Amino acid sequence: MEVWHLSANDFEVTKSDTLYIGNFEMYPNFLSGGLVKTITANYTATADDYMFLVDTTAGSVTLTFPNPTGLSGKTFIVKKITSAHQVTIDTTGTAKIDGADTHTTNSQWAAHTFSTNGTDYFITGQH
Repeated sequence: MEVWHLSANDFEVTKSDTLYIGNFEMYPNFLSGGLVKTITANYTATADDYMFLVDTTAGSVTLTFPNPTGLSGKTFIVKKITSAHQVTIDTTGTAKIDGADTHTTNSQWAAHTFSTNGTDYFITGQH
């Protein structure tokens, strides 16, 4: 029988507003999925973001996902809420979206779910 001995440093909490599972730091908004934002201009997402309602009334909008390193399992939802112009989803660095550099949509009410494995992003749902 193996016996495991844990010390106080094995489960160190360094941020009071963050959920930890072992030493794995979850996102501060883990329990709610993250922040929901309406964006009307180009925006760079953070690990705290979750859902984007994209208003393209004033023109096309580019949403840039953060570098996926360290974000394995993170999900973003993007919904286009207006009919004019297009939404472009881009990535930081060399990360791809389903093997492509960007993903675009022109359809009002289109919703896409993106997940990362920590290296690239993948479209895991379209509505």
